[in-house]
Amino acid sequence: MRDLGQRCGDVLGDGRVKRHEGLRISCRVIGRYRLGQLDAPAVASWLGLEYGCIAVGSPPKPGGNITDPWSNLGVVKLDSHQLAAFAAVIELGSFDAAAERLHVTPSAISQRIKALEQRVGQVLVVREKPCRATMAGVPLLRLAAQTEILEAEALAETAGGRTDRTRIAIAVNADSMATWFHTVFARLPAVLLDIRIEDQDHSARLLREGAVMGAVTTERTAVPGCRVQSLGVMRYVPVAAERYVREYLPDGFIAPAVATAPSLAWNRDDALQDNLVRQVFRRPIDRPVHHVPTAEGFGAAVRAGLGWGMYPEQLVTADFVRVVDAHLDVPLFWQSWKLDSAVVGAVGAAVRHAAAGLRSG
Repeated sequence: MRDLGQRCGDVLGDGRVKRHEGLRISCRVIGRYRLGQLDAPAVASWLGLEYGCIAVGSPPKPGGNITDPWSNLGVVKLDSHQLAAFAAVIELGSFDAAAERLHVTPSAISQRIKALEQRVGQVLVVREKPCRATMAGVPLLRLAAQTEILEAEALAETAGGRTDRTRIAIAVNADSMATWFHTVFARLPAVLLDIRIEDQDHSARLLREGAVMGAVTTERTAVPGCRVQSLGVMRYVPVAAERYVREYLPDGFIAPAVATAPSLAWNRDDALQDNLVRQVFRRPIDRPVHHVPTAEGFGAAVRAGLGWGMYPEQLVTADFVRVVDAHLDVPLFWQSWKLDSAVVGAVGAAVRHAAAGLRSG
């Protein structure tokens, strides 16, 4: 938030604000956002709407009176306590855990979720273990998270910077964490981090679901409501232990040997090894595969001679043997909410600085 202390009033049709006594909001923020867009959810509440409620809908009619905004907007009013309960249930996976965080009873959480579902006319929570959001709940999950960040920044400015730390969720692939992303930590603002380890080909899904505010991803097309920035390229090379090569690839990385020699993969979504095989042989080859879903475990499996696998070139040491003279370059991008937030901007700047050592794309 900026310019908190200016008194503003009626919102005109083009998004400008006319002076009006009685409301304290940020003219600069309003000038950049449009009501009804989920990537600027807190604007409506800052316009002097009912405390604890957030507007999601169309912009006010030209000349509409902000002292009675609901009559102009024709929108659903969402209670902030219900949104907070919904977000906590999805993040923590259960009603009991959400109740403990919010210092209320599980029954109160259940009532808030039910009231929110009735309000929007949709089931928002799949009541499983763990609980997860329905497709209808995803926009509200994103709304709740963005509102929390913007409200925390506004409170920090009004309190002279003294406020609780904002929790920031980020999706990062394990190889980036092991090679360059950890240098982000020294440049972050005063936030509470929630790092989600996710394959780079699938981390954008967490952005779409509203579970994270930013993600290191291979997707160059921006997720709706997000901005995308290129970080660089991570190079992967096919490596194995020397004794593995002697046993399984004595004649080199040839198709008959590759079809029977065990290989490694992070998990069933890890396509790097398959892509390398297609690059070398111009066709896929079925192979026995070990799944080792940690960066440390993957490296240990290579050293133990369990199989060959694609490994970040930054982590390759003298005890690794290149099984073929080939490599894969994986372009990485930083996608984050398109939100006029100092915290979101600072996190993005820290990520870009940390990625400066990557190969250029």
